[in-house]
Amino acid sequence: AGEAARLDAPWVFAKSKFAYPAMLSNVHYAVNWCCLFGLAKLAPGWVPTLEDSSRRTPLWRDANFVAMAVLLGTVTPLNNMSLQLNPIGFYQVAKLAVTPGVVVLERLLDGKTPSRGRAACLVAVCFFVVKMHGARDAAGDPVSAAGLAAVGLWVPLAAGYKVQFGRLRRHLGNCSTMGL
Repeated sequence: AGEAARLDAPWVFAKSKFAYPAMLSNVHYAVNWCCLFGLAKLAPGWVPTLEDSSRRTPLWRDANFVAMAVLLGTVTPLNNMSLQLNPIGFYQVAKLAVTPGVVVLERLLDGKTPSRGRAACLVAVCFFVVKMHGARDAAGDPVSAAGLAAVGLWVPLAAGYKVQFGRLRRHLGNCSTMGL
């Protein structure tokens, strides 16, 4: 078993020297779509649909849905590219930066403000993660300029995707994640 059985993205990039993060994203999309399609055929009640006869415009013409789809199609390849270009420790710290980005975007776009307790916890966690980690991986691997650029693009877009996903769910009447 062990590491040879792992087929996740770090394994693909580190061990097999696979150099195509966007292609890996497309493979993930295709496998997910095939699995959901097969599941919908086997047990239609398990895969909710978004079709609603009361909708006046098709979902693919809904600006909220299109924005979410574009963000998803951009964020996942950038995520994989960041994983490929950065040490694992730095990548994990960068993933933590998405949450403050979500809070800031929700404040700017929707006027949402976190409670003081949540805001204090978020600030404390961010401070201690940055303080304890710095810009180097635990193993001492330096962060490259290309890796830093990938994170710089990916983190704000990932925050935008998470905000847009929540907005779209509310817009569609709190639909299920699987249906969306």
